[in-house]
Amino acid sequence: MRIHESIIIAADADAVWPLIADPVRQADWNGRIVSVDRNRSGPAGQGDRFDMIFRMSGRDRKCRVDVIECDRPNRIAFRYSMTFKDIERIMEVSFDITSQPGGVRVDQIDQFTKGIPWLARVVMWLVNRFGWQAEEPHLGRLKKLAEHSHSAASADSSPVR
Repeated sequence: MRIHESIIIAADADAVWPLIADPVRQADWNGRIVSVDRNRSGPAGQGDRFDMIFRMSGRDRKCRVDVIECDRPNRIAFRYSMTFKDIERIMEVSFDITSQPGGVRVDQIDQFTKGIPWLARVVMWLVNRFGWQAEEPHLGRLKKLAEHSHSAASADSSPVR
């Protein structure tokens, strides 16, 4: 099962990249991330491996995360692996950043590759297709954070008159 979301952000790729590629900074806009256990800071690179704890359905779940692709500042892909009820579950999430006039387009693709029950897949597809959301979408929060950071940085670098 594959879910694709995209958003236009009025900022450049260099402002958006650290928010997407740094797992700790992802927690600033992805409310499901509880914690990140990583031995270094900053944007992740291909081959990095670390643990994350996600809150899903009211419970904290530990995932092993592998960075499976990284092309700074255009694309990064993560593989999330977790065992739940003795079943290994794997999901791959990629982010593509494409420059366009006035900013960038961010495409997020979630690919559920293993261990996701068929009923959960149907529910996720329905929610994504028809738009029931209990909270603000993650990419909407990313947009606000990136545009705020970008405008603050632009104001700091503008010449004083």
